[in-house]
Amino acid sequence: MSILIPKVGMRTVKTAVSVMISYLVFVPFGLLYREELGGVWGQMGPLYACIACVVCMQSSLGQTMQQGISRFIGVAVGGTLGVLVLALGEPVRYPLVKALMLGVVCVAGVWLCLLLKRPAACAMACIVPCVILVNGMTGVERYYYAAARIIETVVGVAIASASMPPSRTIGKGPLMSRGSRRRTKRRNSSRYRAFHIRRALYFPEEGMALDVKLRKEGPEDTRPVECLLREAFWNVYVPGCEEHYLAHILRKHRDFVPELDLVAEAEGRLVGNVMCTHARIVSARETAWETLCLGPLGVLPEYQRYGVGRILVERVTTLASEMGFGSIFLYGDPSYYRRLGFLPGEQFGIRNGEGQWAAALQGRELRRAH
Repeated sequence: MSILIPKVGMRTVKTAVSVMISYLVFVPFGLLYREELGGVWGQMGPLYACIACVVCMQSSLGQTMQQGISRFIGVAVGGTLGVLVLALGEPVRYPLVKALMLGVVCVAGVWLCLLLKRPAACAMACIVPCVILVNGMTGVERYYYAAARIIETVVGVAIASASMPPSRTIGKGPLMSRGSRRRTKRRNSSRYRAFHIRRALYFPEEGMALDVKLRKEGPEDTRPVECLLREAFWNVYVPGCEEHYLAHILRKHRDFVPELDLVAEAEGRLVGNVMCTHARIVSARETAWETLCLGPLGVLPEYQRYGVGRILVERVTTLASEMGFGSIFLYGDPSYYRRLGFLPGEQFGIRNGEGQWAAALQGRELRRAH
């Protein structure tokens, strides 16, 4: 029996290096949470900078900056809430009042981050005021603590961002071939002009909301989309993944349908993608019917469970129906795609290329034949 050993990628190495640098930056100044230093310096150390490096490190500089901004906003909101609650003074010392205030700051922190359209900042907006309240900081100490957390976060984000190389120009990197550049020129025509649809996703049971914009993939999205798919599928089904390379190959194939290559944007970054290709259903008598194959469909891990994949599927099936396609098929997790209206291929009497029934092979009728 062979054992697949996952590889240590460059992102992991950069994260580790950033954490080490974050620690060493504070050591020469003796900033290791030494209270005898007094003021902000006595509250400062490398912990939150190291955490910021781990949390913010993404596959590109732009994504790292976006994650860092969200974390900074979360710390700032949380620190402000903690300081304001402690300003109430003596009543906050009572356990029941403090318990009530812990719930209040969590609700307020999440609400403010959603108001700022930064759901990724919600966690820190709740953690920081909880730490301030539970530790019972009083006087000017609470201001020092909030300021120290913000400074440490800024240091961590700066180090994580500095470890990322600047993004290369799309069309000149290794993921773009001559064929890809020719398609880029074609996509600049009016035929592939982008549409824009905004959807506000809100789930009361999670208390989270997300403002999502759907549009067609543009020439500037080629590499970011492949990075997105790599993040979405990495180590999910097998060590590593191949979906990002599949997307790279599909764009070159004659069956690729660029009108059905869609991306989802949220918080100023790409968070989801779906692609479609032409396919055929061939009967035992060699009669063929035109259909579509959906996939890959990917959403960044931190934006999953918000319904981003669902609205991508809804939009791509609507467009496919408008283009005259009668059905769409895919290979995927039945427990997920059944909720989106897909049925087992067996119900349509359709098997895979090897002539076998496959639970992952699912289809959906888009319009009835006349």
